[in-house]
Amino acid sequence: AGNVVTPNGFAVSTAANDQSSLAIAWNGGTYLVAWSDYRNSVREIYGAFVTSTGAVLPNSTTGLAISAGGTHARLAPSVAAYGTHPAGAPFLVTWSDGRNSSVDIYGARVSDGGAVLDVSNLWLSDAGDYQENPVVAANSTSALVAWVDQRAGAGARDIWAETVGANGVITTPAAIKSFFANDEWEPAVASSGSMYFAVWVDCRQPRCGG
Repeated sequence: AGNVVTPNGFAVSTAANDQSSLAIAWNGGTYLVAWSDYRNSVREIYGAFVTSTGAVLPNSTTGLAISAGGTHARLAPSVAAYGTHPAGAPFLVTWSDGRNSSVDIYGARVSDGGAVLDVSNLWLSDAGDYQENPVVAANSTSALVAWVDQRAGAGARDIWAETVGANGVITTPAAIKSFFANDEWEPAVASSGSMYFAVWVDCRQPRCGG
């Protein structure tokens, strides 16, 4: 059985107001924790680097602003690392973003040293209606981002995805699963290193209550 090394926990962020919707990934050398942060009275994406021994690194003791500013809300972050060997691979952080007339999917690559590589952020999905609740998994060269997508119209939730290279190159989004008469939601993804595996909740059966 494993042992809880820090049974009383330790503070990763003590900023004003609340921080919520946590996500975390390991790149072989450090963890990146990301969250939706309300310190400026609007939801923003912040992060912190944490060592394997539980120390928050000096470059993020007060929080690293991954996407901040403006009056729009950023919610539901997800994090993955572009590989773990050698240690020090960059991370990809994704989230739901309301900066446009609807909710879209945005992201940013973050270096192991704490630099936000995509300061203006990557616009991962700009389709009509809502795209939300992204999840991400990565290998050493690319990441798969999947999300709940309502481009088919309100009430028609489908699962769409695209890949984002470690160099920031984005592929064209494509539907993983789309049954317009039913709903799909709550995606989750994982990488084996050579391929991705995606799962979701699916309402194609009559017994599904949504």
